[in-house]
Amino acid sequence: MSLRISEGFPVEPFAIDHLISADGNYELPLLTSFPFAIKIFSFVESDRAFPLNWHERLELFIPVEGRGLFRMGERTVAFSAGDILVVDVKSFHGLREFSGDNPRGIVVTFLPELICTLGSLACDSQYLIPFYCQHDAVEPVLRHSDRLSSAAHAALQKLIDCYFSAAGGLHVEAGCKVYLLELLYFLSLHFGFSQQPQSVVREQRRLAERLHLAGPHQLLRD
Repeated sequence: MSLRISEGFPVEPFAIDHLISADGNYELPLLTSFPFAIKIFSFVESDRAFPLNWHERLELFIPVEGRGLFRMGERTVAFSAGDILVVDVKSFHGLREFSGDNPRGIVVTFLPELICTLGSLACDSQYLIPFYCQHDAVEPVLRHSDRLSSAAHAALQKLIDCYFSAAGGLHVEAGCKVYLLELLYFLSLHFGFSQQPQSVVREQRRLAERLHLAGPHQLLRD
């Protein structure tokens, strides 16, 4: 299934240098009430390297057209159109190459508290498995040829259409969250469920209760 970028959806040239601080932090403002964003970028080949960056937001990168290389820390991942890359945001990351007749990509980014916080059910941590349980033996990619790719792309398409719909308001945010959870569910199925995120949440709860710091700033991070 190929992703459809409808006419009228905003496609921006990829230019983020002005948002990257001296230490490499890519500071993209998000709404406090709904910390989520989708960006559709056009990537033009040039002699200038794409900037490496890091940030606390979680991120998915989906090439729509073209192929290339994406660096995450010491790892470089090859990609082609339709792959879904789960970015290791805590390491320096960014494109190394992106070529094609019209290289375009989608970035889905959000803060983890949109999905799971200390007050969440333990099962909510499973949505974050693709981000928190990466290891060298497994590529952080759902390939367009993988078994769950069609289901993930269907959820992604609904997410994109909902986010860029003309309407606004809480019902659009609710729809975006439903489709984001659906997408993350299929990614978690692909990478495999784990007890690790649940253990992290339980430990955070224990420490927060002991220190009386069970506020919303205590999030599933590491």
